[in-house]
Amino acid sequence: NDPENPGSQIIYIVGYNRVMALRPDGSVIWSKATGLELTATEAESGPARNFQSLNYHPATDSLVSVTTGGALFAFSRKTGELIAPVGQIPGAPAISEKGTRIPKLVLKRVDPLMDKAFGKTVAGQSLFSTVANYIYGGGGIVTNYFSIDPGSSRIYMAATAPDAEDGTEDGRSEIGAIYALDLVDDANGGLAFRVLDRKTFKGGTGSTPALSADGQRVYVSDNEGHVIALDSELQEMWRVDVAEPLVGSITVAADNNELYAVTQNDVIQIIDKGDHGIRTWTAELTGFDGYANVDRQSNALTATVTANGVVIMIGGGKSLLGRTLMLH
Repeated sequence: NDPENPGSQIIYIVGYNRVMALRPDGSVIWSKATGLELTATEAESGPARNFQSLNYHPATDSLVSVTTGGALFAFSRKTGELIAPVGQIPGAPAISEKGTRIPKLVLKRVDPLMDKAFGKTVAGQSLFSTVANYIYGGGGIVTNYFSIDPGSSRIYMAATAPDAEDGTEDGRSEIGAIYALDLVDDANGGLAFRVLDRKTFKGGTGSTPALSADGQRVYVSDNEGHVIALDSELQEMWRVDVAEPLVGSITVAADNNELYAVTQNDVIQIIDKGDHGIRTWTAELTGFDGYANVDRQSNALTATVTANGVVIMIGGGKSLLGRTLMLH
């Protein structure tokens, strides 16, 4: 909602070269060049330059964004100008043996078909492989959206840990981290990104940190199959083992301390009891029972809490090397 014009709305979008503010009818309020230009090396890095959309930072009336390579940006909401130097999440590109991957035999069949239909990327890569790698977090530092507490304006990002913290300095990170950041006074009358707290954990994450309504709890999942509850200072309060990695971010209900964790096969309700969490019920997927050509059902997206239920998206299809090839 446009604060200067009640009843009007603004859509903000960002790309590598440009950030824009638009009306819903498509008219442009402002359009600014980010000042970024790709070098040949950066063009070859593929998705590492992509932005994870924009989020609102109330304390500075700014629009914050991060690239999958961990570069941090803050734009003025009113003008689109950069209001702080570009920051950097201190993680290293992710590498994990437990993350979801598209089988190589599928890539070998699909890439030539996509190349024929759409051509290759600017960097000469096959479109399907590039997008699949981006979706599943390969080589990224930040691989999902991020959260900002509207009360404190503290920024929470799930990312990777710095290179050496996994025990090997090889330019890659095998462990995850969650960062608490803010835009703070740089002592020279300007603003700068600053990491306030950091919590590392075994098993990376592709989930967006989910906040409780009061901003006192931060929830994240890892690739080991845990739902982890942290306080606002990123001290771990508890963790619950749900046996397999989540396929979406954790959903937090506005009341009753209810959380919903969506794995490939189940929807699990967890209640935050303060110093521990408990699983209360598990819902199995049966939406495609009886459908032709469906021998496996799988969750496809983060759950959504409504006034009297929980909405999920299910895919039905065939099993292919342990994964669901969604046909419905």
